Amino acid sequence: MGKGQKVSSPDAFRCSIWKYAIAHQFDYRLEKNCKQHTVVKCRGRGCPFFICVRGHLKVDGMTVKEFSGDHKHSVGDECEVGKGGKRRLRVKLLACLIEGKIQLSVDYSPREIMTDLDLSWA
Repeated sequence: MGKGQKVSSPDAFRCSIWKYAIAHQFDYRLEKNCKQHTVVKCRGRGCPFFICVRGHLKVDGMTVKEFSGDHKHSVGDECEVGKGGKRRLRVKLLACLIEGKIQLSVDYSPREIMTDLDLSWA
């Protein structure tokens, strides 16, 4: 993720920020969330991490206008943690990942899907 990067839609941006946050082990909040303007900030107190994405109603897609990828805190320290000390995964992203696994192979059992997801996102 970086300044000037193009994203096809607001939903595609939200999906990519979910994956980015999981990969970089931080929690975020959407300060502003609409079709023309989305602002993402880290939940860590005083953390300067910031992404601003803008789009236009008449033009498809959005562009990252501002990006500050620095974290003031130790990344992962102030993350939202669920049972067993693992990071929590948002339901919409989990559904998207499971749907992708099923599209790859219809014969995937639910247990195999969860084992694969646990190994790749643990």
